[in-house]
Amino acid sequence: MNKILITFGILMGALVGCSHRFTSYQHEGIQSYSYTGFIREGQINKLWFKDSMIICAARAYRKEELNDSVIYEGYDLYKYSFLDLKTMRCQDYYNFSDTARPFTNYILHKEKGEAVGWGFYNDNSFENRADSLISLPDTTIDGSIFKRLKTVNMYKPFKDEYIIYFKCPAKQSMFSLDRRLEKKYPNCKIVRTDLVDSNAVIGATFEYAIERENLTANEEKIFRKWKENAATTKLPVISFKEVHQIPYFPHKEL
Repeated sequence: MNKILITFGILMGALVGCSHRFTSYQHEGIQSYSYTGFIREGQINKLWFKDSMIICAARAYRKEELNDSVIYEGYDLYKYSFLDLKTMRCQDYYNFSDTARPFTNYILHKEKGEAVGWGFYNDNSFENRADSLISLPDTTIDGSIFKRLKTVNMYKPFKDEYIIYFKCPAKQSMFSLDRRLEKKYPNCKIVRTDLVDSNAVIGATFEYAIERENLTANEEKIFRKWKENAATTKLPVISFKEVHQIPYFPHKEL
């Protein structure tokens, strides 16, 4: 008998902070973050942002098998999460539209590590979990020079290393992969990290960039309406755990 196996795994992942002094500051636009490595194809995710508000396109990993053959494997969009960093109030939507209505209403607790997007606003740092921090020579990629640091994490008998790339100078924004490390290089931003395994093989690469430096009229309208919804919703406040107990279904991106 034919068998179809569908597996989901939430693709999320980590951190934002304060800006440093620089000639300009990015108040709105789209921030992208991508992942490539291990057995899965690369995946690009994005956050719309305006002042203290963000909208995250949340995706789920899905794998389908038919007669023991993989017929689909990838990441599917399944909701949009609106978050106001001033209040940490979050609401989820199925559609990216000013006429869409929220189906959840919850407060994120940073001290518990709760996050949407990649948790950029939490106070995590590579230094917190690194056994050593090593400066590396600058490197050139596609004609641009990057400063680098290496963190070494010991899990005896294994060892993981992260190579961290800093773009200098770089326009500042609310986003920071590791604001503590960025203070070591004023006016720089972390734009890439490579996870290197104990065999000196790059197992995964994470990249971060401002994809667009403004919002469209329609995106501005969505931010205004979703901000209003967050302030006037009658939905009961539920916990972050309850949010992830709600069944989710992938749908096509508009």
